[in-house]
Amino acid sequence: MMEECSVKRIICYGASNTFGYDPRSPLGRAYPGRWTSLLGEYGFDAVNLGLPGRKIPAGRTYLDAAYRSISSQLPADMLLVMLGANDILAGASPEESAALMEEFLRECSLCDITVVIGEPGIRTGRDDEKRLEEYGILLKDICSRCGAYYIDTSAWNISMGADGIHLDEASQKVFAYELASFLLKLQEE
Repeated sequence: MMEECSVKRIICYGASNTFGYDPRSPLGRAYPGRWTSLLGEYGFDAVNLGLPGRKIPAGRTYLDAAYRSISSQLPADMLLVMLGANDILAGASPEESAALMEEFLRECSLCDITVVIGEPGIRTGRDDEKRLEEYGILLKDICSRCGAYYIDTSAWNISMGADGIHLDEASQKVFAYELASFLLKLQEE
């Protein structure tokens, strides 16, 4: 059993893996036990602002929309961000995606603590897997410059769904547990 946490309300901003998208659903529904909901078992109140297909907000219009969306959920203790896979899968370079993420973090980090979650091990069988790895390396540096924390999920026992892009149902639990463990350790620092 994990200790009770002092961080309570978390805004989770991301794309389909934040949303909890179930690729088996013909209507694009979320898993009933998605990781954002499962954080409640560890004492967190997670607000899910995941949207399938979302890319890193770029340009004033999209940055302002992201800012409004996030600030509408304040007050919150923490902002979790998991973005970039859709940019890479659409052909953006790791460097382009990293530059967009840096601008986004500078504009929209509205909480005292911002944590950027590295994209889980997407397995498409194409060269974008390597580009996602490169993007993760760049994210570490960006987080350091922006005063955010970075979580490398590569060591987690995450299995992807049949499409190779989305977390499967069992991994929602693993993801929530590993994330809660990280967040609780972060509070001890």
